[in-house]
Amino acid sequence: MESYADKKLYGLTGPQQLIYVMQSRYNGRGCTLCCALLMKGQRPEAEITAALNELFRINDALRTRIVHEDGMPRQYIADYEPQRFEVMRLQSDSEIDAFAEEELQRGVPFDGQLCELRIIQLPDRYGVFVTCHHIITDVWGIAVLGNQFIALMHGETPEAYTVTDFFERDAQYRASGRAARDRQFFIDQYNKIGEPRFFPIAGEGETEQIGKRAFTLPADDMRAVERFAAERNASPFAVMFAALSVMAARHIGKDAFLMALMSLNRVGHRERHSRGMHVESVPTYCSVDPDASFADHVAATSAELLATMRHAQYGYAAILTDLFLEHNMMSNAYDMSLNAFNARIDTRGGAEIRQYPYPGNGYGLHISTSDLTGSGELRMEYSYRISPREPTIDELHAELVSILMDGVAHEDRPLRELGR
Repeated sequence: MESYADKKLYGLTGPQQLIYVMQSRYNGRGCTLCCALLMKGQRPEAEITAALNELFRINDALRTRIVHEDGMPRQYIADYEPQRFEVMRLQSDSEIDAFAEEELQRGVPFDGQLCELRIIQLPDRYGVFVTCHHIITDVWGIAVLGNQFIALMHGETPEAYTVTDFFERDAQYRASGRAARDRQFFIDQYNKIGEPRFFPIAGEGETEQIGKRAFTLPADDMRAVERFAAERNASPFAVMFAALSVMAARHIGKDAFLMALMSLNRVGHRERHSRGMHVESVPTYCSVDPDASFADHVAATSAELLATMRHAQYGYAAILTDLFLEHNMMSNAYDMSLNAFNARIDTRGGAEIRQYPYPGNGYGLHISTSDLTGSGELRMEYSYRISPREPTIDELHAELVSILMDGVAHEDRPLRELGR
């Protein structure tokens, strides 16, 4: 690694701390993000190379390096230097998919360059394959990079902002009184449920269900959810979160528990157009009264989500540390999550993005939703690791959609009757 004696060192941000823990606990498995950004037609490799080098120049996050000072992880921004890029001459999307699986298993070395770009050449398309360590980018950042590449290939100057601003703001927050108040909020959340209850896992001698599976919620169904949400001054995400909590309560056998809320930490224009690891995961209190109506449950869920969002900058890594110190808790606080990824991909030139997130390490049920192109359809991507005695992932998805659409159509129906 290059000398960093003359570089400014920064501590890890809250979002980065959790990825660092994952790197240590799982030896990097689950810490890699891959995607392929493809455009129709052909372009000279020299033009694509110039665009990729420009991405490294304008995005300091891509040049982040991790080092250890006095046993603590620190980071700095390496100087920009032009690079040469491997060219992958492929014949089909299936070859890209196979390569992505290899990359996810290989992972990204933690002690060097944390982002690698490769040129893709297909018979009718060209583009870039991105392999990044999760500690320097989230999935939103992958979309930002894709849109920057598309702009460059159209001869435009893309927006780009420095990640070091985020490093400094996060450090200021950690030292503030607000962080202390946020800490107490999440301890109080935990105290309301007692010991966490999780989605059923495999018992001794059983082979668990584990994998990744994607489904599509049709545009007509999504429009119905959006109309229902708008009429109740709620977000579509809150409506879906409410439906998931109803399903979760039935399977874990408890009416009060914690589920994960993903906070994007991208509240302004600068953040929405920045690379870097911004996303946080925090536990949200869920209370499911079987006799309550779906409309009332959505209202209560919306209030809990808003309260959690106000404290979300504190982050899951810090919360786990606090719960260990307060309660000697050795497990996770939750094992279920619903994530709404609402970045948009510029589709000029027939551009498309193929994402390859790692299936995950923890037990439970994790759902990521996205509508990258604005088609109105909602892609629902499940990562799961659950008991073989539970329904299959196809059946669980059907159950969730049934609860959701039944609640939207019959808002006064009690939760115990939804989807039955």
